[in-house]
Amino acid sequence: IKGIGRWSAEIYLLFAEGRPDTWPAGDLAVQEGIKRLLELAERPSEKLARKLAEGWSPHRGAMAIFTWHYYDNPAL
Repeated sequence: IKGIGRWSAEIYLLFAEGRPDTWPAGDLAVQEGIKRLLELAERPSEKLARKLAEGWSPHRGAMAIFTWHYYDNPAL
């Protein structure tokens, strides 16, 4: 579908379909959350974010939600 990219599809799979292992690695807030959680010097690329999340399977969707919350509330 024109205008629907990978990010949109992954967000749909996570929230509308309830797929718990969906990992929206292209999401900037997810990337920034990973940077803060793992104390990285720079925000990871989408490719690196996918690699870093491999060990979180089958709970990558929960980690995505956690990184969004952590991005908004770094005191967590």
